[in-house]
Amino acid sequence: MAPRRRCPVCRSRQWHKEPSSGLIACSEGHILQNYRNETTTEAEDLGGAHAMLKRTIKSGRKKTEDLGLGRANPQLYHGARGTYLYYQCLQLIFRKQIAALTKLWNLPSEFELICRDIWALNLTLLPEHPPPEPYHYVHGENAGSQDDDDQDPSSDENDEDGDEDGILATLQADTSSESEPEGEDGDGVGRGEPKQTRKKRSPDLNKYRSVTSTIAVLMLACWTIRIPVMFRDFISAIEAYDLPYLDPVRHLPPTMVAHLTRAKIQSLSMQRPPRTLTLHNLTSRLAKKMHASFDVFTPELNAAPLLWRIIRVLGGNPTLYQLTKQLACILSLPLSVTYTLAPGLERLKTNDPEHHVYDHVPVEVGFVAVTIIALKMVYGLDGEDRVHSDPGDPGLSLPAIDEYLEYVSRLSEKDIMERNTMFSSESQMSVGDLNEVMLDEYVSFCERALLGGENDGDGVVAKYFPLKGREWKDLPDSETAIPCGKMQGSRPDEDGKGVRPGEKYKVFIGTDSGGSVATGLEALVRRGAGYIKVSEEDIFSVTERCERRLLSWWKKQRKNTRNRKRSQIRTKH
Repeated sequence: MAPRRRCPVCRSRQWHKEPSSGLIACSEGHILQNYRNETTTEAEDLGGAHAMLKRTIKSGRKKTEDLGLGRANPQLYHGARGTYLYYQCLQLIFRKQIAALTKLWNLPSEFELICRDIWALNLTLLPEHPPPEPYHYVHGENAGSQDDDDQDPSSDENDEDGDEDGILATLQADTSSESEPEGEDGDGVGRGEPKQTRKKRSPDLNKYRSVTSTIAVLMLACWTIRIPVMFRDFISAIEAYDLPYLDPVRHLPPTMVAHLTRAKIQSLSMQRPPRTLTLHNLTSRLAKKMHASFDVFTPELNAAPLLWRIIRVLGGNPTLYQLTKQLACILSLPLSVTYTLAPGLERLKTNDPEHHVYDHVPVEVGFVAVTIIALKMVYGLDGEDRVHSDPGDPGLSLPAIDEYLEYVSRLSEKDIMERNTMFSSESQMSVGDLNEVMLDEYVSFCERALLGGENDGDGVVAKYFPLKGREWKDLPDSETAIPCGKMQGSRPDEDGKGVRPGEKYKVFIGTDSGGSVATGLEALVRRGAGYIKVSEEDIFSVTERCERRLLSWWKKQRKNTRNRKRSQIRTKH
């Protein structure tokens, strides 16, 4: 729009048109010279060339101050610019997580490259793609814009030499805006016309672009290079504040945090560690999308070390490891992050399924369930002892039921006093139960958790809580020590009277919240569920599914054996 011309007498820029004469005058009443208004005779017969319309007040009319930023903080970024900044902060947190995890677990340098590739695929597979960096903010197009009132006074002479088209255009625009028909609302859309509806945002978008999604990318990267980790390892590192996840905004530069809105800060701030099933859902979804869109196949889990860890946590020995491995093979337990990427089942008939139903569980949950099934087949765990009459029974290599359950209870008591368990969010230990060494370690943990680093800045913790050079003595690790050698194995029963292993096998309904189980079985399920960070109900449910699948396999084997015997009898005759 052309700048308004100043009045040569009073230097005013405010002009208006006289309704009676049609002349243009300034705010002081000076008439604009060299302006002529020509009309035809038809216009004079209609009552004058200047028809006045009464101004109508509209309910949807926006005030002048609402068109700008108003009271909003100009430092905060909104819209596409704010979303772009959010992804920048999320990616910076992800890079800090990679560096912390590489140092914590001594990972190879290729781990960072794999994480970057998977992160790029993750951004591509989001329901809404991240917006590009706004063009006009990058090139600073609006940095040098000025208002007309702030222009140099020397330009007024050039304005006077110009014609009065700018003044007339402004007056006509004001008149047309005042005389809009009532059939249109403040947005310029007719009342009879349908308004454009906003595109609804996916309800799972915030979950897929949260800080939890970065842990899913790290998990897939570990699976890609065959690192034997489980979701429990990431949760433990988060609870110990070794992996940046809880309140990660403090790890961001202040120059970036200053432009984040309150909603963006809340999206980046995590107040509690993620759950195992939540991480599994995000990881399996990402692996499935990568395979479907880019044909990127995630390899199977390095299962042998993880299965041995589960066996050691439950107090087992190599014999129990071998039994659990055979059961997992019979049950076709999937070792992939999602069952859709696992090899299909052998189909002997056309109606045989390609995959088992309800296999969408973490691999470690399946390992715990199969281990409990193996222990139930050996010990029963129903309050009734089993008799080992066969000298070749593998159950003779396992300790007696009483000694085994007592050892598992001792392991649970020792785990409470370990450093990782004592400072976790699920620990019920009070500060009054700590000795001097534990209290010093707790102060160091609080310093790392609250101040976020080895250095506390102003030295407040070192000043008021000076720590002496004391060494923390961990209790024996239940995952590496082999204590079963100290326990005696089961002895064979010469009489052979009683219930043998595998007989009278009881299947407990996992969804029965009001049911009761034996004390030994409950202790094993509680220990296994607490180690892999899932609920006891999940372990009972998965165990029931595997038991019913094993029962179907056993019935099918008996049927095949009978058919084989019948065919042999027919062949003889």
